[in-house]
Parts: sequence; C-alpha cells; structure tokens
Amino acid sequence: MTAPPSFIDFVEEVVDSLRDITPRPSVELGVLHGFCLDAAQEKRKKFVDFLTSPGGLTALSAALGQMPDKVLQADIEGKAWKFVRERSPGEPGEG
Repeated sequence: MTAPPSFIDFVEEVVDSLRDITPRPSVELGVLHGFCLDAAQEKRKKFVDFLTSPGGLTALSAALGQMPDKVLQADIEGKAWKFVRERSPGEPGEG
C-alpha cells in the first residue's frame, strides 16, 4: 500500500508539533505512530484507516526517512528517531 499524496506533509506537521512539545532528544516509532493516529482522528480522518492498515507503520517509517532536517533514524531497526533541533551559537553540539 502506498502513502496518500499529502501523507508526508501530514507526518511532517505531527513531527514538528511533537518536537516542539517534548524536551526528549528522540522518540520511538510507536509513539510517533500514536501521535499521528490521534492527529488523524482529530484533523485528517482520511488517514485513520491508512495508519491502522498493515502498510501504515511502514509508510510512516518511510515518510520519516524523507525528512532528515526533522528526524534521523536513531537505531538500525528504525524503532527510534532522533529529533533534529537548531542549536544556538555557542551551544555545545555533537561531534
């Protein structure tokens, strides 16, 4: 099953809002899926059936992989995703 055309935009909106409300550096795929499902039930009902289908979780993971400016895969299995956040000048960073 392929993702509906505006699905990636929808996921990006959810990632942005989740990143803004949590101080956590990363989030589990299941948590992201739950937030997407909640948002779909409130705002985008057309995605509810898609998200609960067998291909929904796979499509969510694929959509996340297309937004490296928002999240990066944090483990090899794709079960955790690290938020990409802007750092202030002089703030310590990785590497």
